[in-house]
Amino acid sequence: MDDSINSGSENKLPLIVSVVAIALAVLALAFAVKAKNDAKDAATKLGEANATITSLQGEVTSIRGTAAKTSDIQEIQTKVDTFVTDATAQISNITDHVKAHEKILEGIKSSAKAAVTGTTKTPGGATAPVVAGAGEYVIKSGDTPRKIAAANGVTVVELMKANPGLDASKLRIGQKIKLPAKK
Repeated sequence: MDDSINSGSENKLPLIVSVVAIALAVLALAFAVKAKNDAKDAATKLGEANATITSLQGEVTSIRGTAAKTSDIQEIQTKVDTFVTDATAQISNITDHVKAHEKILEGIKSSAKAAVTGTTKTPGGATAPVVAGAGEYVIKSGDTPRKIAAANGVTVVELMKANPGLDASKLRIGQKIKLPAKK
């Protein structure tokens, strides 16, 4: 059995998984920072809206105190109502934007966890391990073609022939491969 093809790649899998996990973590952090900044902007705009509302309400009170015309009071009240409606719409839009970022971030976290743990999401949203069917094998942490072949009573050559295109240096936790029939 010639296993010299795989000797250099056996130690690369944990490094590759680590690099992918770090890249996903950096991406998740970037989305989290963006969501935090959006929330901070929303809070600032809300504070500005409240200050403007307070100012306009002060004008209404001032005008009422000086027995202003009804049309002046109605005009200011209309401005206040319009501003409140616009501010509410902007806050709702920002909230939707933050929720969208949170959903993207959750997807990235889920993908990163699946890549590291070899699990997947079911249609109902639950996490489930990847399961091998008959004549299949699910890659686990530390697996190499040599280890898989030895554990299943086949040669590395037979294992590689049963999986054309399989790159031994790019095995992923949770990846399914075919097992050749034992002789």
